[in-house]
Amino acid sequence: MRPDPLTNQIATYCLAWAADQASILLHSVVVMSDHIQIVLTDPLGRLPLFLRDLDRNIAKALNVAQGMRGIFWDAGQTNVVRLGTLDDVVDKIAYVAANPVIHGLVERPEDWPGVVLYEVGSPIAARRPPVYFDPKGPSPEQAEVRIVAPMDAGDQKAWVDRIRQAIAHKVMVAHENMRAVGRKFPGPERVMRASIHDQAQSIEPDLHTVPVVASHDAGVRDRLLREFRAFHVNYRAAYLAWRDGDRDAQFPFGTWAMRLNHHARVAPAPDDG
Repeated sequence: MRPDPLTNQIATYCLAWAADQASILLHSVVVMSDHIQIVLTDPLGRLPLFLRDLDRNIAKALNVAQGMRGIFWDAGQTNVVRLGTLDDVVDKIAYVAANPVIHGLVERPEDWPGVVLYEVGSPIAARRPPVYFDPKGPSPEQAEVRIVAPMDAGDQKAWVDRIRQAIAHKVMVAHENMRAVGRKFPGPERVMRASIHDQAQSIEPDLHTVPVVASHDAGVRDRLLREFRAFHVNYRAAYLAWRDGDRDAQFPFGTWAMRLNHHARVAPAPDDG
């Protein structure tokens, strides 16, 4: 996904269309050359729909645009991390926005020649790409990406200032780290000259533990992990009952495939949302 005008158009259009279809609220997005990071809110519980459409359309459109075939994404499952507090959301929004700087590619987020979105404000329009999408099909001629503040963010001006300060701190630390190792930022021109066929020269260490929750507050983190484990225990019990013929088995809130594909009963949302 090395940045260029068509790649950026495809990524922005697919993001906008998928978010609109699933009613996803976007808070921060960066499309790097080899991965995408997004901070979002899923108010209607449609995240799997969003991820399916986003990944599928980007993969198919970029394969056509680049004259490639076969598997586009890594075979591993998409890593979804639940954030515990508003402070954690701020930290991740800033991390996503500053990602091109943190990875030592450009000096400022706005220098990244690819897609990087974090400013709350007017929608960003993307026209339907000239490849893959059928003008006579369901894809709209134009789709819009809108970055919004989380629902509990409070005053919008204060929120914007808070995000900018958090990003500035991430950028400052990234510059300090680059100076410490004697490296310079290659800049956007060099990024765009890279070949899409280039491969990494080193191997990233394999994480034995894939995070599912994140919070700087240990108490919040422990609570989220307990809820995560309880979901799986309750899901397993409901699944075994369903497998044995109990069509009244109730799955825990958050169940997706069984609810969508088999119309299984699902517990209502907890009182705290």
